[in-house]
Order: sequence, then structure tokens, then C-alpha cells
Amino acid sequence: MTVSVYDEDDGLASALEGVADALGADGVQSEPAGPEALQFTIAGDWTELSGLVASHPEVSALVFSLALDIEVAAAHVARVRELLSLVNERLWLGHLDLWPNEDTIVFRHTLLIPGREQASDEEISMSLAAGVSAMDRLFPALKLVIEDGAGPEAALASCLFETDGEA
Repeated sequence: MTVSVYDEDDGLASALEGVADALGADGVQSEPAGPEALQFTIAGDWTELSGLVASHPEVSALVFSLALDIEVAAAHVARVRELLSLVNERLWLGHLDLWPNEDTIVFRHTLLIPGREQASDEEISMSLAAGVSAMDRLFPALKLVIEDGAGPEAALASCLFETDGEA
């Protein structure tokens, strides 16, 4: 096994430029959030999501994060964590988490790009699509748990169904 040593001069600046280009091609405007991150807003089916892509050159990775603009009150934290756990069991890429310092729900996915300067447009699009999809599936169940007091399993079961055909 070969371990690469981080070289501060290399960084992943071109990887973030590639992310900005891919976002722009999808009509999503981004702006720098420090020297190693981009921030943006992306539309989901239910609400807008705040996004951040941070580079971690020490491990040749990009971390994609999407946050819901919903505060989770202390009274709901245990049920929301259970709901996130149930949803995470069904995710094929990334995971959902409750950030304790901000009481907000975040999707995170780390994309490794060793030996490359940039991720492909497809990798970037798939990473973001996975996050938006996860948040879109979570949102209605989350509202049921927070606003209606539903149990996590019941809330998720009522929201995770697939339809055949068109109405």
C-alpha cells in the first residue's frame, strides 16, 4: 500500500473550480466560502437546500454537504435521530446527520479523487443528486415527526412509496 504525503502547494483548487463549473452548468451559482470551499443554494422538491463543497487535499477528497433550513427543537431530537437512522439505512450514497451545535439536518458525502486534479462532472452531479434526493425523501417524514408528533417509523412509511405510471 502506498501512502501519499500531503503537499500544501498542490491543494485541490482546480477541483473546486471543476465543482463551480459543474454547478454553473446546472444553473446553480456558487461562491467561495474560504480558500478551500464553495457555498451555494440548490432547489429540492420541497425547499431550498444550503450547500457547501469543501476540499480536503490531505486525503484528496471533496466533501459535499446539503443542509435543510429547519431547526430541530430539543423535544424532537430523539425522534429525529431515529428517523435519520431509518433513512440512512436506505441511502446508497452519503448519510444524513443532525449537527448538534446548530440543530440542523445535513446530508454529507465524501468523494475521494486520489491522483486526479478534479472530479468528473458526472461524479459531482451524482453526489449532489444523491443529497437532494435524500433530503426530498426525508422532508415530508421530518415534517410529520416535528409538526404532527408522528413516530419515526410511521412517518417514514407514509412517505416512502413509489407510484407506477402517471396520474
